[in-house]
Amino acid sequence: MAHPLLKKIFTFFKRLAIFAVIFLTFVLLLPNDFKRLHIHIQGKGSVLPPVKTLHVGRDYHANLLARPLPGTGLGFREWAGTISSTSPEITVEMKGRERSITAIFSDTPPPGVSFQKVTIQCAGPGSGTTDPAPGSWVFRNDWPEAFTALPDKGSFFGGWEILPEDTGAGESTSARREPFPTCTLPTERNLTAIAWFYRSGALITLETEGQGWYGVPVGTYPLAAGTEVTLRAAAEEGWHLSRIEDEKGQIVLASENPRWADFSFRVNENKTYRAVFEPLEKRIQVCVDSPPPTAGLVFSGASPCPPVLHALYGSTLTLEARTLNHESAFAGWSGTAHDGISHDALLTLPVTADASLTAHFVPAQCFLDLEAEIDGEPAMLPAGALKPMPGLYGFTGQEKDIQSLEACWISDLDIAFLRWEGDLPEGADRTQRLLHLPMTASRKVRACFTRHNLVSLSVEKEKGSPGTLTPAPGRYHIPAGTQLTLQAVPAAERFFGGWKITRESGEEQVAITPSLTVTAEEGMHASAVFGRGACSLHLASTHPEAEIIPAPGDYTVLVGTPADFIAKPPEGLIFHYWRSFKKGILSENPLLRVVLEEDDGITAVFGLPLYSLQLTAEGKGHIDRDWQGIEQFEEGTYVQLHATPDPDAVFLCWEGDLPANALPAQPKILVLMDQDKALTARFAPADWQLDIRLDLPDGMHAPKLFPPPGLSGRTNGEAVPLMAIPPANSNLVFIGWEGDLLSPDPVRNLIMDGDKVITARFAPAEETEHVRLTVLRTEGSSLSVIRDFDPGLYHFAKNAQIPLTAILSDDAYFGGWTGDMDQDAVYTDKMLCLDRDKTVGLQTGSRGAVLTVLLDGNGAGQISPPPGVYRLAENMTITLQAIRVNTEYHFDGWYTGAGELLSRMGKYRFTIQPGISRMEITGVFRDYVLPPPLVLCWQNNRCASAAADTAL
Repeated sequence: MAHPLLKKIFTFFKRLAIFAVIFLTFVLLLPNDFKRLHIHIQGKGSVLPPVKTLHVGRDYHANLLARPLPGTGLGFREWAGTISSTSPEITVEMKGRERSITAIFSDTPPPGVSFQKVTIQCAGPGSGTTDPAPGSWVFRNDWPEAFTALPDKGSFFGGWEILPEDTGAGESTSARREPFPTCTLPTERNLTAIAWFYRSGALITLETEGQGWYGVPVGTYPLAAGTEVTLRAAAEEGWHLSRIEDEKGQIVLASENPRWADFSFRVNENKTYRAVFEPLEKRIQVCVDSPPPTAGLVFSGASPCPPVLHALYGSTLTLEARTLNHESAFAGWSGTAHDGISHDALLTLPVTADASLTAHFVPAQCFLDLEAEIDGEPAMLPAGALKPMPGLYGFTGQEKDIQSLEACWISDLDIAFLRWEGDLPEGADRTQRLLHLPMTASRKVRACFTRHNLVSLSVEKEKGSPGTLTPAPGRYHIPAGTQLTLQAVPAAERFFGGWKITRESGEEQVAITPSLTVTAEEGMHASAVFGRGACSLHLASTHPEAEIIPAPGDYTVLVGTPADFIAKPPEGLIFHYWRSFKKGILSENPLLRVVLEEDDGITAVFGLPLYSLQLTAEGKGHIDRDWQGIEQFEEGTYVQLHATPDPDAVFLCWEGDLPANALPAQPKILVLMDQDKALTARFAPADWQLDIRLDLPDGMHAPKLFPPPGLSGRTNGEAVPLMAIPPANSNLVFIGWEGDLLSPDPVRNLIMDGDKVITARFAPAEETEHVRLTVLRTEGSSLSVIRDFDPGLYHFAKNAQIPLTAILSDDAYFGGWTGDMDQDAVYTDKMLCLDRDKTVGLQTGSRGAVLTVLLDGNGAGQISPPPGVYRLAENMTITLQAIRVNTEYHFDGWYTGAGELLSRMGKYRFTIQPGISRMEITGVFRDYVLPPPLVLCWQNNRCASAAADTAL
């Protein structure tokens, strides 16, 4: 038996040999089939696939993707090692047995790249997660990331809400909504993306038929109820989008664009949307129905049409059915490509689907005999001069049978179309080149041409201008005096640049209307231009009856187009000027030529005649007026003028074209512009100067002060009205006038007998003794007020005297003062003494009478209210009082305007009765006459005489 130790040694070497064999097999054989890629990470991040060593088979390569981790604040910067790259996704070619690569994550992006911070959140009553997972991520702006919302079972996706976190100047800060679970977020700036999940919704299934795609992958999406979705469907090359239909086959959208279309829907129920794409090429079968003896063919262009045509979707086919003998008549089209039967032999067919067409020919029931003549002689015309060419043509005789006759424009001919003659419809214009004939009966028509009294017309299009002209470019002859219409139609994505008409006399005309009617009195040249780049013009008139050429409307023309505009005013008005929206007044000439360089609006302004107003200031002063900047005024305009002297001057008077009722000495006048006018304001040196000053506590609102603070010139003896009233409901007290006038009264007259310095002094209410005046709101008419006083509370010095005047609206009557004011009919300069706190208000009525009070016997006595005109409310009681001031007179009584005596008493009271609109009462004083002696008799026949004084 062997020693146990030897046995152990033998077992060890046996195992070592087995391991050596396995190791050598792995080392020597494995490298021939696999290579190792060692993956390292610097910083915090992840690499897909998530292994540290990747075994790659021979002749294969490794695809790696580096992604950041949330919450680290780090983004992928670059790959380093045996391979270097800044792209997050790379392909590693295994050129050796082993390679090593490191994904570096950092807070510093590589050069030319910036990091974008994205916060992903989940919200809403439903549940779900996202990929990448919710959290704070750092992504690269050069590597768009796809974000996917994953709602849990029973939840529905309500959209991504994308909120920009930092914006630059002029950038939008509004949230953006993405309705589908998978989207690519904008990379311009940091943002928060919120995935909303809800508990109610529906399954929306997107399908395609044919070759095309949606803006999102086809499939079924659990979307929240009420989600608004707009989706694009687009066709692959060689296909077109036919329609979008739902699960029931009902059409949701019939596409007008063959390439793509956007459609919108609101999520309310489970729904399927299927985009149906069809091949772009369509098959059109064309048949002819012409039983003998009829004969006819269908032409496409100048060639007979084959039985089957192939055309692209969205294109247009033009087919023409032609009879081959006069015994045949075209009866119409039928087939799947046409609704009903068309009786027009020329058929324009938009290609939208495979189709079949049949042209039907029947025996003719009536005929058109078309002839041509030149200057009264039958003639053969050049090819193309007349459509159709002269000949005999058959028709069915039905009401829908219409034959078009056209005298075509043919250049370089010495003949010109003159008119149509023969069996023409009633009212037809025989001179029009295009004529439509109802063929319900046979007709014989002649096309008349001439070689006499012709003028030339040349039509030209600028070289390289894509567009169509009618007549086509060329040289033509037309009868003198012919009125013709030029037509210009630009090609797609081009714009019309106007007509330029040059006549033999040298006269030029430019027009922006593509359709232009001109009269050829002499030879002329017409040229047109088309090009890229457009501007818009809005042409308007201020008066609907005015005529402007071209007509008012919106025009789109080529940039740089010249244009002529003509304005013709209606009767009673004149043309004022052309006004541009951007440039102001362009011209006062009714004929305007401009070059249109940008979007603009041009208006022809019409109105009453315009008059000028010339103003001159003579002396030291100036004239202020309203309508500043206006040099001419429409007839009937009122202009207010205010002559303002310098501080050392005074206004004397107005001179010149004054209104009939103007007061020349008043600095303010109102001038009616009914002709050109010139006025002069005369100023003179002042005798004295008035210096008005204001003593106002800091922070207080400015009071009403007249004259305003400052120096002004005055004449000797002039009475200057002064006024100083604190603001309503303020804490400001008018203490009084100081300086060369001492008075607590806020309204005074100042006599100018020298230079004066006056200060209006105000103080806070808590710092001085004062009384309060409360002004009430007007009872009755809201437009009637107390002059200079708004409703509210005012503070004045005690014992101040204030004149109050009621300003009545046109429909109001004075109904008396309310509050602490004596009641009478006087409502102008009614004095109120503020010996205590007082309240005053105004009462008005909507009905009343106009009372005129007169005095007969001036100097003999006084009456109250004083003579004047008073607007007094119904039921108001008035007291008239007469007082003798001269003993040589006596009061005779109160009389009506008709001379009727009302009362001989000095005091007379009456009431304004309803229904009376006007009253006139005169207080009369007469010369005192001594009465005859009074003889008194008593006993013994003794008598005495006495004179009685019966004077008031």
